[in-house]
Amino acid sequence: SNKIIKFINYHLFAFKFNSLLLDVKIPEKKIILWSYHPFVKDLIDIKKFNKIIYRSVDDLRFLPDIKIKDYIKTENNFVKESNFIFTTNKKLFNRYKKKNKNVFYHSNVVDINFFKPKNVKIKKKIAVYHGVLSDYKINLNFLYRVIKNNYETEFWIVGEERENQNSQIIKKIKRLRNTKFFGYIPYKKIPTILSRCSIGLLPLKINKYTEHMSPMKYYEYISSGLYVISTKFEFMKNLKKNSRTFVTNDLSKFSQKIKKYKLIKTASIKEIQNIVSENTYRIRTKKILRIINEK
Repeated sequence: SNKIIKFINYHLFAFKFNSLLLDVKIPEKKIILWSYHPFVKDLIDIKKFNKIIYRSVDDLRFLPDIKIKDYIKTENNFVKESNFIFTTNKKLFNRYKKKNKNVFYHSNVVDINFFKPKNVKIKKKIAVYHGVLSDYKINLNFLYRVIKNNYETEFWIVGEERENQNSQIIKKIKRLRNTKFFGYIPYKKIPTILSRCSIGLLPLKINKYTEHMSPMKYYEYISSGLYVISTKFEFMKNLKKNSRTFVTNDLSKFSQKIKKYKLIKTASIKEIQNIVSENTYRIRTKKILRIINEK
């Protein structure tokens, strides 16, 4: 069963991680622990480390099948024990700062050189979504209707369904003649896929999970020179308006915007840099290291 598999994986990971620490020649008191998940404190003795950093990029309380009470208790303890917390969402920032004074907000980032626009001649209008096809994040019904309403546009779907998901809507989308499913594509090949597209899609649901999201996909689309059409979840509501992004929850307006886009010229490097601004790995890493070293 899944419970047995999770139990085995949990203890295997703990064993391998602790074995790795034994092999490292650096004293643990000089190692910084950087974790994206509070449950790490159940796997290893976090007090051994010089500094503990919690990088919180989503509110995991709202994942399907999560035991909310257990999660909240573990996370609250981890937040108190962390030396620094870096979060990509302002709501998470406001929640954490009640328990820890060293909380910092920075939205998600992109490798602007990895996703820079390629000089590829686009012969037809292609709209793309890439990432795990999670039904708790993506509004699949909305996406199905958008694709169905835009037969003159080709839609590329890059990614697999999440574990144990078997969406009937995705099966319906696959049957639409203007849709191409790629399945899983290695991350290093995503820039090549995006370079052949005109529009990046973010048809996300409006719910508690997406309320706490800062999607890297947005900046990956922009850095690749694409226009972005998105639903109005929290991140997009707070985003500074720009000429490469259109935001609406209205199905008709969403579809119409796709219809209006011609074979679009790629954004200039200057235009991309103005939108991405400081949200690059290089700039963000320097900021975080400066904060850590100054404390």
